[in-house]
Amino acid sequence: MAHALRRDMTDIIKSFRELFVWQKSMDLAVRTYRVAQHLPRDDRPVLGYQLRKSSLSMPSNIAEGFSRHSTPHYIQHLWTAHASGAELETG
Repeated sequence: MAHALRRDMTDIIKSFRELFVWQKSMDLAVRTYRVAQHLPRDDRPVLGYQLRKSSLSMPSNIAEGFSRHSTPHYIQHLWTAHASGAELETG
């Protein structure tokens, strides 16, 4: 049954771009880039870089995991994306 469910989802979703979580994480990355541009000049090199890097890591990992066509790899990449969210929240 689980295999059939996974197969049905694969048939429906053709691209990671269709994933709501990827779309929202891309929106967050764009907003984070804009915020980083308005940081004080002294904070941009380190904090700005860290914010941009962690925010872009979330949709990147979602896309990479989906594109591997392997449930275990996809789950691992989702955990990495989740960790990048925690990293962004800490920054």
